[in-house]
Amino acid sequence: MKTVYLGLAAAMLVAGCGGRQASVEATTDTFRGAERLHYPATRAPALDWSVDSVGAIGNAFGDENYQFGSIARIGLAGDSAGDLYVLDTQARHVQKYGPDGRYLASYGRKGGGPGELEQPLSLALGPGDSLWVADFSNTRFTILPQDGGDARSIRFPESAFPMSGLVVGRDAYVVADRVLNFGVGPSSSNSDGAAGIPVVAYGFDGAPLDTLWTAPPPEMDRVELQSASQRMVMLAARAFSPELRFAAFSDGTLAVSDTAAYLVALLSAQGNVRRWIQRDPPPRQTTDADREAERDRVRRQSSQSGGARIRVGGGGGAEGGSDPLLEQRLAKMTFENLVPRIAGLAVDPQDRLWIGVSEDTPGEVQRIDVYDRDGRLLGELRGVPFPDVFLGRDRMGVITRDALDVPHIVLYRITARPAAS
Repeated sequence: MKTVYLGLAAAMLVAGCGGRQASVEATTDTFRGAERLHYPATRAPALDWSVDSVGAIGNAFGDENYQFGSIARIGLAGDSAGDLYVLDTQARHVQKYGPDGRYLASYGRKGGGPGELEQPLSLALGPGDSLWVADFSNTRFTILPQDGGDARSIRFPESAFPMSGLVVGRDAYVVADRVLNFGVGPSSSNSDGAAGIPVVAYGFDGAPLDTLWTAPPPEMDRVELQSASQRMVMLAARAFSPELRFAAFSDGTLAVSDTAAYLVALLSAQGNVRRWIQRDPPPRQTTDADREAERDRVRRQSSQSGGARIRVGGGGGAEGGSDPLLEQRLAKMTFENLVPRIAGLAVDPQDRLWIGVSEDTPGEVQRIDVYDRDGRLLGELRGVPFPDVFLGRDRMGVITRDALDVPHIVLYRITARPAAS
């Protein structure tokens, strides 16, 4: 069998320069009825950690157990033993890899029967390390046991579209009910007519327990595209719309962000805000350079996905030329006025909150702020990729793509040196 677990020699040292750096003190006040820790933009101490790449899983050729079709952050999970679980939405199965990157098992297959997946979206570990897969086409959570027992399923809440991730606890699961029937503009609402996207806790019997948070719905614009033989009408979200992000601490409580500002709510188990974290500077204004860079990103993404030309009525764009429908779509793109500051949110196995910060480039993590679970800023990391998944106590995985646009998962070891006395 070909070796596909590739050792990498690179190491990133994210340490201070040896001199003392004063910690950043927060101003404490009350915001929306809860305590807020408001940190200034002053640079925080660099964490004296090293982040070393120790291997990569993935191969464009060779053993199919190490090939990925389509993977995403919400389709990765890790357990306390350091095992990695990867939901491949194209292959419609979950692959398991050991801490050494060795392939261990596969769960699920294409279909609509028990234990089968049709359009899987996200993955989480449940009780007994069961695998919970949100399957959109089958409108259910498929629960795959690792011990060889029978798979079972729980129906989705009506009209829900769980695209913001999934958290599974001992006796409940949490999902954002992103409904399909979005309106246009600020009047968007969920299926019950209430504005916003609810983050809801459900019992394992599918009954709703608590609405823990309600995020504002994205602004949607009606876009019409026209060619010689086809007229297309679509709803498109505005570029730079703030993304709903949530991450769970070990006790199941959540950290949530949903605005352009650097503002994170720490929730109690009942969904009450126990504390806010805010940090300056505020979100910056969107520039013409930002807009053009986003259009270029969409062009590249369309080309890489094979959609450089949209065939219309058997014709399509002229060979060798740009796709007219794509260019119309780009010309009619709309943009939010502010570029969101938060580009990543995660909780590690030590219950530290990682916040990925966009400083200059929209959507790109250029700095990672690390907090304890009570919102105290521990320090900053720079030159380190934002983790897509944590494994065991001291590892993380990051999805990357090679020159052929083939996805890989690079594994890193995190070593936090003890603070000097």
